[in-house]
Amino acid sequence: MASPPSKARSSSRTSSPPSGISPETFRSVMGRFATGVTVVTASHRGRDAGMTVNAFLSVSLEPPTVLVALNAKADTTPLVEASHRFGVNLLSARQLSLSERFASRRPSSEKFEGVRFHRGPLGSPLLDGSLGSFECKVVQTVTRSTHRLFLGQVVAMEEGKEELPLVFWRSEYARPSQGGGLVMSPSRVLDRPSNGPARRPRGVGGPRPASKGRHDRKEARDP
Repeated sequence: MASPPSKARSSSRTSSPPSGISPETFRSVMGRFATGVTVVTASHRGRDAGMTVNAFLSVSLEPPTVLVALNAKADTTPLVEASHRFGVNLLSARQLSLSERFASRRPSSEKFEGVRFHRGPLGSPLLDGSLGSFECKVVQTVTRSTHRLFLGQVVAMEEGKEELPLVFWRSEYARPSQGGGLVMSPSRVLDRPSNGPARRPRGVGGPRPASKGRHDRKEARDP
């Protein structure tokens, strides 16, 4: 006779049923997951766009494939959809101001003003001084609620200087310290709610740069 299925051990912690999870609680828990910070760029018919994103991950090595999640209302998203390609720039701790710039609601043309960049083989803007960059062709798009998930096969990449990365954790920017641990950026504590700099980078719990008193209007974010 077959053995009865084993029962999972119950946890001492209680959890809310799916229907009882609020966006604020979900964002708060996700904020405990430290991420890097990227700028995703796109170009189509002479127009460039870019946005700060922390919802970025590698999917496979063969073929090299990555995934980015972009808010459907962001101005970068339709360019990715139309061109079927995008660039990803990995930001260093020195590039916090770029994260804030590309998270703002300023027009795309203004985001690139004074920013040094070059073109990848597919034409995507790649930011100078980044830790590394990828240029990808879209192989699959998934729509989920307010976001588009783009799976991109990497067709070209660049390796930058060895520097400390820009990190986002618990609604603040940070950088790894040489002795271990994280050094927070207290002047960059981010407001709630939303998802990206000053609402934070696109992706749950992403950077929400800076703060009160800034004059830039901030871009529509997650979720």
